[in-house]
Amino acid sequence: MRAWWWRAAVAVVVCTAAAGTAVAEAGAPQERARAQAEGAPEGLRVVHVSVDPVRAHGVTTVRALIANHGPGAVGSDFTATVRVPLRALASGAHFPRTCRLEQAELSCTFRKGLPLLRTATVLIPVRLAEDVRDGERLEGGLVTVDDPDRPGRTHSRAFSIDVG
Repeated sequence: MRAWWWRAAVAVVVCTAAAGTAVAEAGAPQERARAQAEGAPEGLRVVHVSVDPVRAHGVTTVRALIANHGPGAVGSDFTATVRVPLRALASGAHFPRTCRLEQAELSCTFRKGLPLLRTATVLIPVRLAEDVRDGERLEGGLVTVDDPDRPGRTHSRAFSIDVG
């Protein structure tokens, strides 16, 4: 008799989740139209960059989120470029694995198809130079994304690394 109750509960949860997904998907075109009417940004944008504070001689991670504000899925591969501040060096395993060091910047390629209102993530470990001391702030970091659906349009966000 107990087996019947948990199966019924699972069925209710699955049906409720499916109904919620259908409602969310049905509302997406309405939200897109409202956002466009309000002058919301379109295309790829760097929406967030964060770096945890780090001690001198330490390693931290640059985390960047790139959002697709539409109007549809990204039609071509796109590139995010990360320039770390002077006296810091990208080191170690990074994400995505497609990131390549080109001079003082990392270029990270993402495959086409990033859906509307979804994000892509960049994770870059950064090691501080030996001469960096606690209490310093390393400025000049920058994350930039090129929008392949809008040639010539880029979006950037600056970041710094707090030491100490």
